[in-house]
Amino acid sequence: MTSFGMIVDDQQKHIIVRISGEIDLHSCPKLNTTLSTFITGEHLVIILDLSQTTYIDSTGLGVIAHSAKKLQEFTGEIRVTGAVPQVRKVLELSGLTRKNVILFESEEASLDH
Repeated sequence: MTSFGMIVDDQQKHIIVRISGEIDLHSCPKLNTTLSTFITGEHLVIILDLSQTTYIDSTGLGVIAHSAKKLQEFTGEIRVTGAVPQVRKVLELSGLTRKNVILFESEEASLDH
């Protein structure tokens, strides 16, 4: 099991969540709690920086999908930045990118969107 870390940067219009390690069954409760805290309608964009994320399983995809669905109620979206190729592939194959989850190469690109 790889260690899991999360740093939250609360901006006025968006939240940046920088995640390191693995998003899996063990780390998802913490991630879900954190994301749920910010889905209030006040922040319409949550940016997930996955540049230091090495793995994501179906539980992690479920947390992101659930958060994206709740954000959609406020016309918000999740922007994923910096995902390494294997994590990016899982996100694309999951179908989340056809919802309100948008992939970006960098945090700067996601902020310019």
